[in-house]
Amino acid sequence: MNDMRVTVDHQQCFGYARCVQIAPHTFSLDEEGYSVAGAPADDEDDIRDAAWACPMQAITVSDSG
Repeated sequence: MNDMRVTVDHQQCFGYARCVQIAPHTFSLDEEGYSVAGAPADDEDDIRDAAWACPMQAITVSDSG
């Protein structure tokens, strides 16, 4: 896996949790129910699918390397 960078725009996240369902080792929900991205720990395709599945398009995936 390349050095992948995953971020969640907390201004756009509504807490649908689709990302957590698709890539549960990379995304989690905070105490308010909004998505938080940790270190990319799922398959790269799953992480990109999770970003694509976000109804609010709040997730950005980029290659940092």
